[in-house]
Amino acid sequence: MSLRLLAGACLALAILAGDPLWAAAPLTVVDGEGRTVTLDGPPRRIVSLAPHITEVVFDLGAGDRLVGTVRFSDWPPEAKDVPRVGDAWSASVETIVALKPDLVLAWADGGLGRPVAQIEALGIPVYFDVTKTLDQIAQSQERLGTLLGASETGATRARATRARLAELRATAPDDGPRAFFQIADQNLYTVSGAHFIGEALTLCGASNIFDAQPLAVPTVGVETVVAANPELIVISRPLGVEHTWESKWLDYPSVAAVRFGQIKVINADLISRPGTRLIDGVARLCEMIGSTDGALRANRH
Repeated sequence: MSLRLLAGACLALAILAGDPLWAAAPLTVVDGEGRTVTLDGPPRRIVSLAPHITEVVFDLGAGDRLVGTVRFSDWPPEAKDVPRVGDAWSASVETIVALKPDLVLAWADGGLGRPVAQIEALGIPVYFDVTKTLDQIAQSQERLGTLLGASETGATRARATRARLAELRATAPDDGPRAFFQIADQNLYTVSGAHFIGEALTLCGASNIFDAQPLAVPTVGVETVVAANPELIVISRPLGVEHTWESKWLDYPSVAAVRFGQIKVINADLISRPGTRLIDGVARLCEMIGSTDGALRANRH
């Protein structure tokens, strides 16, 4: 080999060694559905098929590698600039393939089963995220951190998530208020103990009046809520959206939450997306529950 060729080869190796995306060894993780996902190295072109996954990717420092995502991926603000490939119910396989992703991140509980199967059949690696419990938030941070070549950042985020949940659990009231968590405006939807929001209610010290419901997100009747007589009503809604039930509940003065002025509103994006900001939503929920608990105790004396 001539000195010129040898120098060129050394220069190329030096450049590659300086780029962690090229220098890294193959990456292997087991995703939320127990499937082994292996990449040759950290992905350069990522498509996220859920808003909460998009948030995690940005939080892990890989937002600049996102080439596609879905509607409502709006956090952090930079996520709004990522091209859209669909929404929670439909996605364009053609658009996704044209983006030439080397990794697609899908939500196992999302409604994109068919397009995701088609994408995987084309040989594009797919990672399924499963976040049905609060503990799985930290697991997701660790797994995605490893898969994206940011294992140290993922481990750090996961430790912080676990520590914050432990702190919230330790400071929650022992016998908090009976609570009703309301999701929708037209039909009344709520959560049971099988949903991570229901888990959050319990962690924060509240007694969820629909904790024992078999469905994670059941529909309930107004009469059933009134009969359960919750001491706190938490209404979940996106910021900037009016919710008529805030005033409708005033028609039921026999309900303790109405009588004591304990109807509160929480940002739906914080509490319903099982991603990085969910812990902020849980903290806000704990604040509401603690405030109501204090108000009720004051009224008892």
